[in-house]
Amino acid sequence: MGRTSLIFLILTLIVVFTVTLAENVWNLLSTPLWIHHDGRVELKFPEPVSGVATLSAIGEEDTATVLTFEGMRVISLPASDRISYRANGKSAYSSSIVLGGLEEFTFVVYGDSRHFEERHRKVFEAFSEENVDFVVHLGDIVDSGLLFDQWRVFFEITSEYWYSHVIYTVRGNHEYPFDVYDELLYPPYYAFKRDGMLFLVLDTNHSFDEGSSQWIWLLDELEKARESKERVVVFTHHPIYTKGPHRKDTIVKKLQKSLAPLFERYGVKLVFSAHDHNYQHLFKDGVHYVVTGGGGAGLYEVDANADSEARLLAYAVKLHYVVVEVSENRMKVTAKTPLGETIEEFYVSF
Repeated sequence: MGRTSLIFLILTLIVVFTVTLAENVWNLLSTPLWIHHDGRVELKFPEPVSGVATLSAIGEEDTATVLTFEGMRVISLPASDRISYRANGKSAYSSSIVLGGLEEFTFVVYGDSRHFEERHRKVFEAFSEENVDFVVHLGDIVDSGLLFDQWRVFFEITSEYWYSHVIYTVRGNHEYPFDVYDELLYPPYYAFKRDGMLFLVLDTNHSFDEGSSQWIWLLDELEKARESKERVVVFTHHPIYTKGPHRKDTIVKKLQKSLAPLFERYGVKLVFSAHDHNYQHLFKDGVHYVVTGGGGAGLYEVDANADSEARLLAYAVKLHYVVVEVSENRMKVTAKTPLGETIEEFYVSF
């Protein structure tokens, strides 16, 4: 086979693989997904559907906006306080969510579920009973981005909740290659707002060098939040501070130099991360750093005596999740095991 023919064969295989991957990705879904970021809501369906969506602001239901769609898998809508839809393909779908107009709300943060199906299910079912408004998964959803069976299990475990709520996700290192993640879930980094609070989701798999696109975006978001006096919570996969085994990783040390000074300068009060499979609450210069990697994957020990610029306030080597209750003046943060044991409870004032 000549060189030209070999190159053509390789390019053909790449195209066939890419097309097959894109088509098979949608077969992983059993129910629609609510995806919310950057002022938009995307409805992602397991099949092409036709239907109608209704958008309204709290107290203005009489002036609701009605939008129709036909033969689409992905429907993009402007974010609104309340959104509902009815759609039909081979199956019929209908649901609604509330994104705004709440004086108080509650959300859950957890991470690192990986391939540990039953342990993940135990954690997810426990916090699903907490009556929370949304969930944030901090990444390492699967062992590898191309393991379709693990993606299918993840969507099966989360589908009932996701049908009527939003689950936000963070890119973990194990989602690489990111084809499935990028097609079905979120952009690498993004922002979303809930009732006067700004949430920033960062991609720590890629550069935070000064001048990089993500760095510029983050600075802009923090500047706008300071001007509008919005409260800010940050989510990352890799921890900024940790006393787990990843404390010596190059990426962790880089994040301490690049992100920690920004959070201190702009008054960020709370940062959630995962990657180390345990619970840790660290504090430095006005910022609470919570590591919550107890979503199912094998647990890692914590070296409480390890050197760190951040002070370790609490830790546990247990499966767990974190519940955050937001009110006008403060956040109540509670780390809990699936059995209902409280690991720690603390408050962050605005």
